[in-house]
Amino acid sequence: MRNPHVSFFSIIFCYCFWIYHSVYFTGVSAHIVEDQQQSLLKLKNSLKFKNENSTKLVSWNSSIDCSEWRGVTCDKEGRVIGLDLSGESINGGLDNSSTLFKLQNLQQLNLAANNLGSEIPSGFNKLKRLTYLNLSHAGFVGFLPDKLHSLQELGMSNCNLSGPLDPLLTRLENLSVIRLDQNNLSSSVPETFADFQNLTTLHLSSCELTGIFPDKIFKVATLSDIDLSFNYHLYGSLPEFSVNGPLRTLIVRDTEFSGSIPASINNLRQLFVIDTSNCYFNGTLSSSMSRLRELTYLDLSFNDFIGPIPSLNMSRNLVYLDLSHNDFTGSITSVHLEGLPKLVQFDLQDNFLNGNLPSSIFSLSLLQSIQLSNNNFQGQLNKFLNISSSVLEILDLSSNDLEGPIPTDIFSLRSLNVLRLSSNRLNGTLKLDVIQQLENLTTLSLSHNELSIDMNVTDVGIISSFPNMSSVELASCNLIEFPSF
Repeated sequence: MRNPHVSFFSIIFCYCFWIYHSVYFTGVSAHIVEDQQQSLLKLKNSLKFKNENSTKLVSWNSSIDCSEWRGVTCDKEGRVIGLDLSGESINGGLDNSSTLFKLQNLQQLNLAANNLGSEIPSGFNKLKRLTYLNLSHAGFVGFLPDKLHSLQELGMSNCNLSGPLDPLLTRLENLSVIRLDQNNLSSSVPETFADFQNLTTLHLSSCELTGIFPDKIFKVATLSDIDLSFNYHLYGSLPEFSVNGPLRTLIVRDTEFSGSIPASINNLRQLFVIDTSNCYFNGTLSSSMSRLRELTYLDLSFNDFIGPIPSLNMSRNLVYLDLSHNDFTGSITSVHLEGLPKLVQFDLQDNFLNGNLPSSIFSLSLLQSIQLSNNNFQGQLNKFLNISSSVLEILDLSSNDLEGPIPTDIFSLRSLNVLRLSSNRLNGTLKLDVIQQLENLTTLSLSHNELSIDMNVTDVGIISSFPNMSSVELASCNLIEFPSF
């Protein structure tokens, strides 16, 4: 039989312990909150910023719990673990003596888009738990402190950093996100970048990089986003890609990259952006590219690709397509266009494409730009489909071998800004009032065809009929003037 006295005293003891525990730890928590709040207020008072441009610092005051302040994140005990002071127009007051570096529990710090204009303080070394640091466009100069071993995400775009890359980063072995765009690193990319086992994002655009980019970095098992653009002296090529690779964004535009695009690119089933424009790639495009179902942006312009264009009709999310200024051959058929309901940009100019223009191109209701100039398209312009719902702004079919009259459907494209049909074999007669239906037109080029344009003698000129017009080309057109009665 249980002893009722023991049970009673056990209950009393537990109750008293609970009271003590609650009071003690509530007091400790309140002390932590007060301490953190005072530190943040000291930080605010030491920083130089413009109140009228501030949305976070300006609202900090002691009458509100600091866990509710804008830009401040606290844990359950009230310790500050996150601080976002981006875009606060801070222009001074952050040095090694700053109260910022007393926030020892800080895990995430964002100082981007300010104008501090000073060396990066070594005080960052005191923030041992920091995993995320964004100093992009903050006005800092100099080097990153080398003792942030917990750092996982680093943003230092436009920080006036100078190279080489190696001593800057190799000690930060836990990095998963590296954003160093718009710095003057003037160095090669070390192969040791492939040793970042958790690397997901690598942005090194506009960094004056040189040498040969190590292709094994592309093979890092976790890499999903890489941007090496606008490094005009960076050489490299694309490797064979592994099955089910995680790469989603591949941007190497305006570099010295060359070679072919491997057929194994179809292994990157999550790939949604490819931009190799203004490089030296060559060869044919594999038909396997049609398997890139997630593709939304494809720009291969200004390279030396040859052969036919593969069907992309399985890329139903494709929004932007630019294959211009290459040596592609063959014809465009409905196979290339079916299943692309989201396409906005369609640019295949300066190739060797031929055949008739598929009428299906004009049935893409979201298309804003069609640029097919300088090819070998032939035949008549067919009647357009779904023209009334079109949002087309640019139509450039110049320098082809098109013939026959201009379909009047074109002049129902009320959003059209640019119309270029010059250097074809188009004929027939156009009336000025028909052209005037394009009230948003800024550029009209009909020159070097066999066209006649009806104009009334009372009109002072075609430009006066278009309030937004900035360029008109009618060379070799027959301008017919009729007297008014």
